[in-house]
Amino acid sequence: DVLLLNVDQPRDPDTVRTVLERHQSSSYRITIPTHGGKGGHPILIAAELLPELADIEEESQGLKAVVRRHENATERLELDDPSLLWDLNTPEQYQKALDSGL
Repeated sequence: DVLLLNVDQPRDPDTVRTVLERHQSSSYRITIPTHGGKGGHPILIAAELLPELADIEEESQGLKAVVRRHENATERLELDDPSLLWDLNTPEQYQKALDSGL
């Protein structure tokens, strides 16, 4: 299976472990952690979908298109972790993450 986590999206190791364990114990092909109903990262995708991942392009909606095609095989796992939605692209966002203890 594949864990997708961008370098500008640090996550609590316990959260990553929770998502990994849930994905490994389920029959879903895709596991997306959510917070407040919004999807975040890390996303886990079954190895059988690797050919689709290899063919994604941003012009065709990239990863979102793969998830849409497999919506019935996707688990959205609600977690109490607002950092799931963080994307640290600015010094201010980075400082906020540091201040939160992450």
